[in-house]
Amino acid sequence: MGIKVVSAEFVGGYDDISSLPTPTLPEIAILGRSNVGKSSLLNRLTGRKNLARTSSNPGHTRQLNFFKIKLSESGNSHELLLVDLPGFGFAKLSKAEREKLAAWSVLYITSGRPIKMVWLLNDCRRMPQIDELAIQDITYKADLKFQVVLTKTDKVTSNELKELREQVATAYSLRAEDIIISGVDVTTELAWKKAIA
Repeated sequence: MGIKVVSAEFVGGYDDISSLPTPTLPEIAILGRSNVGKSSLLNRLTGRKNLARTSSNPGHTRQLNFFKIKLSESGNSHELLLVDLPGFGFAKLSKAEREKLAAWSVLYITSGRPIKMVWLLNDCRRMPQIDELAIQDITYKADLKFQVVLTKTDKVTSNELKELREQVATAYSLRAEDIIISGVDVTTELAWKKAIA
């Protein structure tokens, strides 16, 4: 029967870690470099075209945006929160602003909130940099589940994607089959299954 998204709604955007709502549901963090496709992935996963606003301009997301998701799987229901964090790396922001937004990812991951999994998005055309590898390390140290999601997969051929997937997996010390490929419909369900496992 599969997993169905019953409802998806924006809860709120928060511009300070201390102002986050009281934890009530499991949370999944969506992180990645600026303009890597976090909002696009969120829209794809929920089947809602405009749940999260997308932009071609790096640095568009400047808050921690919370989305409440209700799933149905074989008659069982699951509720969770997707948390879209500001992108790190290059953006048309001041150095101080970029550093503040990047720090939010670390503060959020280590906050003790009920984070079920960290989804780290990686453009398939570039190998992970020190920022991505640091997020992986911090996630493991926080004893949280870690999931790499390849994005921008429509920019390469299927043969190129296969090779790039292997290379990115090696850089993260993961198996290629453990990396989810964004843009492939079958992996949308795979992502949800990993999230609620």
